[in-house]
Amino acid sequence: MNEKSVNVRGNDYYIKAFQGKKAFLIKVKLMPLISKVLAAFSKGDDDTPQELNLVEVIAKAAESIFTTLEPEKALSLVEEMLSETYKGNMKINFDCEFSANQAAIYELLFEVIKLNYPDLFQMLGIDVKN
Repeated sequence: MNEKSVNVRGNDYYIKAFQGKKAFLIKVKLMPLISKVLAAFSKGDDDTPQELNLVEVIAKAAESIFTTLEPEKALSLVEEMLSETYKGNMKINFDCEFSANQAAIYELLFEVIKLNYPDLFQMLGIDVKN
């Protein structure tokens, strides 16, 4: 599937999958951040695999992004990740779309990652059927 429609906080968005090179470059930027999440959830205290909670995984990923990257780099990565997200037939305008609507950023990022990188969730043992 190369595209999908989602409803986030009462707004309809259309997300296109990244082309190959762009998907690869963004994944390279994400992997240092995601690897911390993978490490945190790979094993429990007694060396047994942990039962994963998707909300915990997303929270850990957000924490990794915001504690690892400088604010400007985090913004640049988020804008790049949302570059194929549309509202109606227009690409979203970050300033207009997320003014007093910051939670929508995380929900949209989650949908973008699910569409473009289902293998990241598979590595965590999470099934993300679209």
